[in-house]
Amino acid sequence: RLSDLFTLTEDSKGTLWGGNLNQLIKIDKTGKKHRFYDVGYTVRAIYEDVNHNLWVGTEGGGMLLFDRHLNRFTSRYTTENGLSSNSVLSLVDDGAGNLWVSTYNGLVKFNLAKRSFKIFFQNDGLQGNQFQVNAALRLSSQEMVFGGVRGFNLFKPSLIVPSGTSPNLSLTGLNVNNVPIELDHSYVTNITGDLITEIKVPYDKAVFSFVFTALEYAAPNKISYAYYMEGLDKGWTNSGNTRKATYTHIDEGYYTFRVKSTNADGVWGKKEIVLRIVVLPPWYRSWWAYLSYTLAISALIYLFLRYRTKQTKLKYEVTIANLNAQREKAEFEMERSEHEKERMISEKEKELNEKRLTFFTNVSHEFRTPLTLIINPVKDLIERLNSGRSEEYRELNIIYRNARRMLSLVDQLLLFRKTDTGADHINVSKLNFYNLCKDVYLCFTQQANVKMINYDFVAGNKELEIYGDREKIEIVLFNLISNAMKYTPSLGTIKIEIAETAGEVLFSVSDTGYGIPADEGNRIFDRFYQAKRTDNHSKPGFGIGLYLAKQFVEAHSGELYYNSEPGRGTVFFLKLLKEHAHISTTIAEPGADDESVLLKELAADEFAIHINDADEDYVEEELVSDKQAILIVDDEADIRAYIRNVFKSDYTIYEAENGEAGLQAAYAQLPDLVITDYRMEGLDGIELCMKIKEDPALSYIPVILLTGSSSRDVKLNSLKGGADDYIAKPFEKDYLVARVANLLKNRNNLQSYFYNEITLQSNTIVISEEYKKFLDKCITIVERHLNDADFGIKSLANEIGMSHSNLYKRVKSISGQSVSAFIRFIRLRKAAEIMINTACNVNEAAFQTGFNDSKYFSKQFSKLFHLTPSDFIKKHRHSFNKKYKIKT
Repeated sequence: RLSDLFTLTEDSKGTLWGGNLNQLIKIDKTGKKHRFYDVGYTVRAIYEDVNHNLWVGTEGGGMLLFDRHLNRFTSRYTTENGLSSNSVLSLVDDGAGNLWVSTYNGLVKFNLAKRSFKIFFQNDGLQGNQFQVNAALRLSSQEMVFGGVRGFNLFKPSLIVPSGTSPNLSLTGLNVNNVPIELDHSYVTNITGDLITEIKVPYDKAVFSFVFTALEYAAPNKISYAYYMEGLDKGWTNSGNTRKATYTHIDEGYYTFRVKSTNADGVWGKKEIVLRIVVLPPWYRSWWAYLSYTLAISALIYLFLRYRTKQTKLKYEVTIANLNAQREKAEFEMERSEHEKERMISEKEKELNEKRLTFFTNVSHEFRTPLTLIINPVKDLIERLNSGRSEEYRELNIIYRNARRMLSLVDQLLLFRKTDTGADHINVSKLNFYNLCKDVYLCFTQQANVKMINYDFVAGNKELEIYGDREKIEIVLFNLISNAMKYTPSLGTIKIEIAETAGEVLFSVSDTGYGIPADEGNRIFDRFYQAKRTDNHSKPGFGIGLYLAKQFVEAHSGELYYNSEPGRGTVFFLKLLKEHAHISTTIAEPGADDESVLLKELAADEFAIHINDADEDYVEEELVSDKQAILIVDDEADIRAYIRNVFKSDYTIYEAENGEAGLQAAYAQLPDLVITDYRMEGLDGIELCMKIKEDPALSYIPVILLTGSSSRDVKLNSLKGGADDYIAKPFEKDYLVARVANLLKNRNNLQSYFYNEITLQSNTIVISEEYKKFLDKCITIVERHLNDADFGIKSLANEIGMSHSNLYKRVKSISGQSVSAFIRFIRLRKAAEIMINTACNVNEAAFQTGFNDSKYFSKQFSKLFHLTPSDFIKKHRHSFNKKYKIKT
């Protein structure tokens, strides 16, 4: 039954809602089955907002939100939440997301999205703070009407709501020393527009009183103020509604007075009053007073110092005259003593240096006799053998060629010493320059053919003649061409050209080598200087050749220079004069035989035949071999041949002439050990070692580095690069063999570890984590396919991601078994675990591990574990865990 209804409304679905003294009522218009929801307070207003939320206003209980799906109240808002009164008299939606609520104590704007309240009172322009029940309406003009005890309010919400802008501020009063500024304008120093922005006040009148106000007329009592005197106050002073600030007894200095205010909403604005204030000091503390003090004190100090200087000068004039003679005498004696000491030290250093060079020269000279006694007998032995394919012939040929190389180095050192001391003189004669260049060119043809270099000689005048020392010009030409050969890679180009003008001859050697760094300049002609190369394309020399060439060319009044572009090549130019006017020595008559001793020695070098690797008997690599493999990487064929001969009887040998080829061979052949030179063209030994160790497919391969340097830094870099051993040249054959055998011995330890793992024995052998991971991976893959009797080499290679040949070599190196035996051993290992840890019989264990034939299973099991499967079960099923460690 419905009775005492105080409000009635219809929602968007056509349902009527009413409110009585203490209930919200959902009215059933047809069935009369009304639903009552207890509120506890008189319901004065019911309103559905634009979001279809049902709000209920009560008298004394605040405002409630009713959920029509849950049929219960979900939220309540009272004065504790921001309402001005708990008696809600009417509710109206302004269509902008706000719900306007009239109460007995003001009008409230409720933001539906933020659930926030904004309260308006009589001083905001309302007819009064008290409103009437249900006296509210939104008009079609979007204006809102609220009736109260003193009339009604009509407004547009968008116009009434404060905009949040801060009001303008104005300084309405300023007193200086209790005198208004209007009565004394002398303190004002700057005015902007009609505003005073700066005043300047004497020290004894620095008493200020400021009056300010915000231009807000609607709600001036809601404005708060704060002021701050920069240079005096530590922070802002909040004065509330007070619009006055006073300061007394301010010291001299510069200050800025600032004032700011809030708007009617209590938000501090950015607008400020800014007034600059300068308080002048008393005259005795002014800047000109301090300047006067400084000038007066400075004048007194100056006068005192001047007086003292004069007195001191007079006092010492007499003594200075007496001491000058003594000092000059002492300085003369000291200077003579210093000169004598420097002369003696210089002579001793020169004498010591000369002794060192003489000793060096004598020792180098003594090398010639034993080298001659080595070269000639070896040459005789080679001639007697007269066979290029015998092992003795090859080894003697290596001895002969390297002994001649040592003799050539000794000759260069002696020639360098002779030139450096000035004891060498040029022996000038008339020379056919074309024939001389052609002879030197031909000495390098074989070397160019070996390196597959496009080697060319271009000259026009075959009768071209110059005056000079044949031997020294030959040395210059040999150095230039040999450097081009040294720094030009295989398949490159070297071109020798001769051009002439009326009075000059220009000889040039161009190559397509690696070039000379741009910052080297003419330093490459300094003695003992070696260009700093970062490309590792060649081994450095001694810094003698180009120095000698430069000295010999200058002795002929010629020029030696070059042009180079790094990465593209170098051209050396030799410029000589044709006539003999520049020659100061006697010109010798040309002999019947112009061929020099140097060319004869080089021709003798041709006797040392370079054995081509193609002449070696080629042994086809076996697909399956018990021999371990060694890869030799060195850019010197003699070293490779020597090491190959040392190991070829016991190992399978692979060779590579540089680092790049060595790395490719390591991937292709997967050797058991790598022996590499430290310094090579392109990829050097340490870089090759690092690439091998960084690749999981090669990292297990031990690497031995060979080098001619015994420095600590080279050893340290080798170990940092991952080398397993470091051997300095020259090395003993037995030592190298022992080091290789020791490193390969680890393979046996590795295979013992594999056997212990497979036979489930306790494993005390320590191996690298790399091998252990590979073995565990193989065991996991095979055990995953135990039920597949057809699982074999191809399946394992596909799952592990390796080729058949690489997988075979890797498994062979770890286990010593073929891949098929390797897989079978893992199946047998799992069968042993099953028979130990479960109650399975022999046949069940065999079938579970992929053996279809129990007899074959028993035979293979007995070979591996040395017990029949039945005896194995009897022996280990109950006692296994006490004696063995099971690996899974």
